[in-house]
Amino acid sequence: MKNYYLYLDESGSFEPQGTPNTGRASIVAGYWTEKPLSEAEAFALFQEVRASKETYAPISIEPFHGMEEYRRANLGDFIEDMVRAMFDRGMKPVVFGEGRYYDIVNSDRTYLNILADGVVKLAMELLAQTEDDVQLHVLYAWRKAMSEKELSDQKKMIAQEEYKRRIEERMALGKSRISRVAQKRLQPIDIKEGSARKLHRLMLADLVCTAVRGGRQKLDAVAREYIREQKNNILVIEDDAMEQVRRLFIENRIADAIYSWYLIYEEGRSEADCKKFHDLLAANLKAMSEKGRKLQYDILMQTMGTLIELRQSVQAKRLSERLEHDLFPFLQEIDCASDMFYFDKHFYDLTRHTHQGDTAASQREIELCNKILSQMPLPLESAGICTDYRLREIEHLKNTYSSEEALSKLGELEADLTKILAILPYIHPLAKKRENRQSDRLGKVLSSKVQVYSLLLQQGAVYSKEWGKVSDRAFEQFSQEWDKRRHAQYRTALEYWRGEYEEARHFLARSVGLGEEVSFSELLQKMLEGSVNIYGLMHYAKWMRLAFRDGDESAEEMFAAWKQAGVEERLNERDGDHIRSEVYPGCIICWDIAAIEAQKGQYKDAPFRATIQSMLKEKKNLTLYFMGLAAAADRLTFVDGKNWEKDAKELRGIVNLLKEEEMPETMRVLAEKWKDGMERLSGLSREEKKSILKSLARATPIL
Repeated sequence: MKNYYLYLDESGSFEPQGTPNTGRASIVAGYWTEKPLSEAEAFALFQEVRASKETYAPISIEPFHGMEEYRRANLGDFIEDMVRAMFDRGMKPVVFGEGRYYDIVNSDRTYLNILADGVVKLAMELLAQTEDDVQLHVLYAWRKAMSEKELSDQKKMIAQEEYKRRIEERMALGKSRISRVAQKRLQPIDIKEGSARKLHRLMLADLVCTAVRGGRQKLDAVAREYIREQKNNILVIEDDAMEQVRRLFIENRIADAIYSWYLIYEEGRSEADCKKFHDLLAANLKAMSEKGRKLQYDILMQTMGTLIELRQSVQAKRLSERLEHDLFPFLQEIDCASDMFYFDKHFYDLTRHTHQGDTAASQREIELCNKILSQMPLPLESAGICTDYRLREIEHLKNTYSSEEALSKLGELEADLTKILAILPYIHPLAKKRENRQSDRLGKVLSSKVQVYSLLLQQGAVYSKEWGKVSDRAFEQFSQEWDKRRHAQYRTALEYWRGEYEEARHFLARSVGLGEEVSFSELLQKMLEGSVNIYGLMHYAKWMRLAFRDGDESAEEMFAAWKQAGVEERLNERDGDHIRSEVYPGCIICWDIAAIEAQKGQYKDAPFRATIQSMLKEKKNLTLYFMGLAAAADRLTFVDGKNWEKDAKELRGIVNLLKEEEMPETMRVLAEKWKDGMERLSGLSREEKKSILKSLARATPIL
């Protein structure tokens, strides 16, 4: 993996006076390196250059601030020598926002947008320069919020979370437009703040700002030309929404224009701007053929799908709502509506809801999708999306513990796809020469059946050898390695739920591309390499917990490797919209680890309670909510003390709240089992109560 280090400061107030009237635009600038720069190295560079000429002695370098030294007659020479020394050491200057002026609505928002967009664009450029994974480490000078000064006459620091939120949001939107392979290579950006008054690394960034903006007049023509040739000038997306959107329409990037309008340029828009957008959209869509419009709609839906895949559910929801309430009604008005576009949007909504375990919302989307499909023509070419939709319906059935119904529907789908596969030689001439005919969709169906088998094992079913054969056939059907690796995780679960831990080890290693004789440390190292393999970690943790439960000899070795790998640190990192440990499957991992530690006599109350709280946070996400109940009951089997009865009573109250929730019959049956079980606790001994709680926890399927 390649690491790059970016150091940034600002020049200019980002206020409305930074317009063509002044001749200077506000910028964010600095430099980047391929090796981390220490404070000692940065300070030594200042010392070396200042010592090179006696005339530089009066220039302050503790701290250095370009505009405070502006009156020095030899400042231009000092800046030129410093910049040349920086470049000679491999420091590459970068400027965000130079060359354009901004319709500034709010100085802080403009500054943050320029900073965020610039960082994202630089990350994309660095990604294009190497085939390795890329991680960008950013150290920026914490800005004084000028707009706060206007209100209170006191300068106030912009909160670090605001910087991080803006950059992470832009990063998500930027990543959604690049290929899956590139997405996996681009690691989360590491963002830290610092003071340009205290850190010499940021004083060097201030010096670059002075060289390209504030103190540019101090440089002679040769120095200006040298800097112009060296700098990596990144023009960021304008703060003027209409200008940017208009340019996208001119380039015939209609999908990007819609995406940018609804997700990037929502702040500060006027009603007049919205009318202009609609006028531009209507003119461009009406000028296109139906095929051309379909292509743009497909691009927009692929982007929405990528947001969901990247777990950017907040952004995906925002986009969905804007499309539903503004775009689709407008498309109806201008006679550019598309049933398939409308269906695709709701299919992705269903996907998002099933990922979140929101069973009621999933059911509503299924009903709506069925209604749309019943009213639109379904040519042969739509078979693929219809199959994907049927698979997504089945995911909803799994979420609602409707295992038997899911298995029945998967059997029907398997039969249908097998028939379709039989006609392949008639539509693909090369297929006639091949004995083995593959279908990735059939592979997904078979793989989904294996997931259901794991759920059935949790519910007391007896393992059948036929299940392993179904899994083997899934491997045979997949043509892509990543599909095979994902299926290997499902096979891992099938093996550990039936107690075959060596087989589980084999398939989990296979899921990350490792061979037979792999240590647990190597397995975890692979999962933590680059983007965290969160589902692989979930299977490892669940297998490890079951191994401890059964007294398997591998359990202690697995736990030691887990602790040595520092997995908890990675779980507490932000990924997409959330901290990994606070959402599924991270919270399931934390539950298993808390239970293992409790079983080992190392019970820690805070992490156990925290993961329960994460799972019980959203009652509408019923699948996760039931697992939260199981975790809460599980915790009570490990603890005693004066608060035990109080905690049990609190759990009973939470269980009683389920009667208010809309849920499928299969979940209602489980809710009644929980209600009855909690009522039975009265009058029993502590150990008898724990036995009932343990049975309730085990009766709740873990997806």
